[in-house]
Parts: sequence; structure tokens; C-alpha cells
Amino acid sequence: FGESAGGTSVLALMASPLSEGLFQRGISQSASWDESPNITVSEGGKLGVAVGEQLGLPAGAGQLEKMRAVSAKDLVQAATNMGTSDGQVVNLFVDEESLPQCIWCAFAEDEQGSPVHKNVDLMIGTNQNETSIFWLLDPSNTGVFPNTTDAYKASVEKIYGPEKAEKVLSVLPGSPDALAESIGLQTAIWFGAATEFVANRNSIIGNPTFLYYFTQKPNTTEGESLGAFHGQLSH
Repeated sequence: FGESAGGTSVLALMASPLSEGLFQRGISQSASWDESPNITVSEGGKLGVAVGEQLGLPAGAGQLEKMRAVSAKDLVQAATNMGTSDGQVVNLFVDEESLPQCIWCAFAEDEQGSPVHKNVDLMIGTNQNETSIFWLLDPSNTGVFPNTTDAYKASVEKIYGPEKAEKVLSVLPGSPDALAESIGLQTAIWFGAATEFVANRNSIIGNPTFLYYFTQKPNTTEGESLGAFHGQLSH
């Protein structure tokens, strides 16, 4: 069982040859693809050097030893700073042993050659308003969460291109509440699409699969404003 990064880890275990046969059921809540790019360990190692530089420790001999002396608080802050400027930096990298290919790549294989474990029941799902909590962390980030209809439509066209943007806007038009539509779109991008894809692929290879969509919001002040948000485990 896992939620958020833990949910992604459940899917990684389903695609890892090292864990085959070790479990028969899994629950993946609110998993995201962002944490499993098709990047090798050696390529990912460059990020480690960049983290050191973010901490003010120059690349080269002795950097790793100095990083080991850094506090957990400073490491978390460095990752946060890098995430703000460079996007996702905490990843499950691919290697030739524990995770030979990214999670999406593994589930995308046809049923005959799929490395995903057979005979593993999977429950997987997402919440209705996953990304509202991320908006709350930085309401000024109108690039990701546009709060006007015009800005929202421009963002959708930038992401998808004019033709595909029409289809997206037919489902999430950006009005009357542009911010709510932005949260809905980012929830679909970060969580919903990945969840539905994995559920479909796991079913196709013959594994019992149970897909859920959680809409109940907490009976709290946060729940009233954020809805069924990411990390909501109060139920």
C-alpha cells in the first residue's frame, strides 16, 4: 500500500523483477508519473552534483563527503529550491536490475512482453481535487494555476496546441471558475491520466483491477475550500 510517492512506489514494485512473486495485492493511491522518468542512474547522478551546488558545495573531490554532513532540513530546502526552478528532482531512476524501464514504459508494453507482474490484484485511484493543495502552497503560481478564463485558455493552448486544446476546452472550458478548472486540469495531468492508464493496462494483462475516484471532502475548513485534495487520508 502507498499514497502519493508511496503509490508510485507500489507501481515501481509491480514493474521491478526483484519483487516478482513477493506480493499478490497492491493499493496505489494518487500516484504520479513525474517520479519515474526514463532516466538512467548515471544521468540522474548529475542531479546529485547539482544538489551539492545548491547547498553551496562545489562539484569535484570532496563534495559527497561534505554533503553527508548537511542537515536533513537543508537537504529538503535544497530539493524544494531546485523543484521550484527546475521541476521534479526526486525520481525513481532506471537501471538494469531494480527498475529496467520507467513505470509508464513497463505498463505500456503489450501483454505478451509486459514486465508487469502477473497475478497481482491492484486497487488504484485518485481524488477529485488532488492539486488544490499544491495551489494553496503557492497561490501566486498563475502559470500552473491560471485564475482567469483568458489566461487558462492560453495555458491550455500552450500545453496541447490549438487542435487538441479544443478538445480539452470542451471538457474543462475555464469558466465560470477558471481556478477550479485549472485545478481540475492539473489533477487530470498529474494524477488522473496516469491512474486510468495503469488501471487499463493492468486489466489488459489479466490482473484483477479496481479503479476508484474519491470525491468526499473532509468535514473541515480545509475541506470546504480545497475539496477532496491530495494527501487526504482522514477517511
